[in-house]
Amino acid sequence: MTKDDQESNEVALFADLNIKKVLTGSIEEFTDSQAATAWATVDLMEKVVKERKDQLRESLMNRAKAGGVKRENGTCDMLTDGTTVTCERRVATLPDEDVVKACLKEAKLQHEDAFTAQMVWTMDPSKVDFLVNGGMLPAEKIEASKKETFVLKVKVAPALKTKLDSVKLRLNSGQ
Repeated sequence: MTKDDQESNEVALFADLNIKKVLTGSIEEFTDSQAATAWATVDLMEKVVKERKDQLRESLMNRAKAGGVKRENGTCDMLTDGTTVTCERRVATLPDEDVVKACLKEAKLQHEDAFTAQMVWTMDPSKVDFLVNGGMLPAEKIEASKKETFVLKVKVAPALKTKLDSVKLRLNSGQ
């Protein structure tokens, strides 16, 4: 079989497998070629869906930050058609390890002064706090090194949830 023939067969197989069949059809009824094509299709869909979800996450977080109600802690809420979009601010409890190590070096302190020996070195928050409170490490630098992240939460409007549940049931039933 030539490469062109193989590509033609793959295109025909892909056209033969509709997305609904790929997602809900009986896998045991697939031919080997259909199963391989379905797997490749789902694999591609998984990548595309992940990329799209990441893009939507970023967009919704930016929209909530720009047009939502801001709370004191930096969290933003946006209500749209009964759906609540929350961009929740989270700050790491530990400062960045590299910053603490650099501060220890600048202060001519030992690694053990802020880290506890285990199988691997782990920063000990109580030791770091002790050094900061004692003025041996710079509080501003340590505090500024704490990573800040945001978590997106979407509470779907009841009417939309009902529709999504209906679509899920239809997909699961193969209709």
